[in-house]
Amino acid sequence: MTGSKLATILNGCKEESKPFRDRQSLRAGRRGPAYGYGPARQLALPLYPTSSGKPDPAGIRRLRRYYSRIVSMIRLPLRFTRQYPQPGEEADESGIVNAFAEDTFEASESALVLVDIRNVGLGPDPLHPEVSLRDERRQAVGVSLIERSRRMVEDNIIPAVAAARSIGIPIIHEANTPLARALPQFQKWYIPDPPNPHAGWPPPGIAAQNDTEHFNRRFGEDYAEKKEKVLPLYDLVIPIESNDYVVCTTASAQKVLKHLGATNIFYMGFLLNSCIMEKGAGFLNMRRRGYKIVVFRDCTTGLHNAETLEGLWADKAWLEYVEVDAYTATAVDFIKACEA
Repeated sequence: MTGSKLATILNGCKEESKPFRDRQSLRAGRRGPAYGYGPARQLALPLYPTSSGKPDPAGIRRLRRYYSRIVSMIRLPLRFTRQYPQPGEEADESGIVNAFAEDTFEASESALVLVDIRNVGLGPDPLHPEVSLRDERRQAVGVSLIERSRRMVEDNIIPAVAAARSIGIPIIHEANTPLARALPQFQKWYIPDPPNPHAGWPPPGIAAQNDTEHFNRRFGEDYAEKKEKVLPLYDLVIPIESNDYVVCTTASAQKVLKHLGATNIFYMGFLLNSCIMEKGAGFLNMRRRGYKIVVFRDCTTGLHNAETLEGLWADKAWLEYVEVDAYTATAVDFIKACEA
């Protein structure tokens, strides 16, 4: 929000507010002339708490934060999949193409979810003295993904998060690590998800056996032991600020989003073809609940293999999956929209 907009708002509140003289009413928590009218009254802000007539700095700061969310709107170019034929075209897969639109988003109705942007494998030293940097990087999939992610974080995610904060879009960290769970921003909002109604079948013993068998074949039998040593040291690359939120369940995410009044979700983080999709606050859980979702395609990447790495074909396929049901955008366009 520009300085001129904020000045206009504050001047309007100043004209509408009346000096506060009744300290007992303030201590009792009752509203009255102290809180003014219009925007100031909605916030219960004592802009003039003393007979001196000087504004309360804390009240001004709260009003500034409030109006940065109320007034801020961004117009963001979006990409999605057009699945119907144009006039004169045959109905065929060859006619399914990327399409573009520009939508308006209010900061007060939006949230930015950061998924698993962690410090694992970044080096130069290993996080745990008993686990080599090579084995630590196995936990982050590998060197190529770490370097690809690092560039995205430095070039796109960090500036985009700063832009979101500047217009009052709340930041939600989807993280389930010991360090994250110890934070008050996590504990205040934590709600466990209800039990899986189908958890009784297959029988628990067989289900656990199947999971362990595939896990060991995929990662190697020494992986779990080494991960347990490093896991308590997992930390987030984007600092968690005091007014951020930390969640790891769908129920927690729902509680936070309802508290914020947010119906639009922006996603950044890793991995595109696993955690962003499957986490509690991830794409699949939130999309089926009816949120409008935008994944920033220059702020995420997925797990690749020898056949997909060169062309990053898995990223293209999973972004297409997103665009069938939702939208993608770029951090570059988002930052421009926030600064407009």
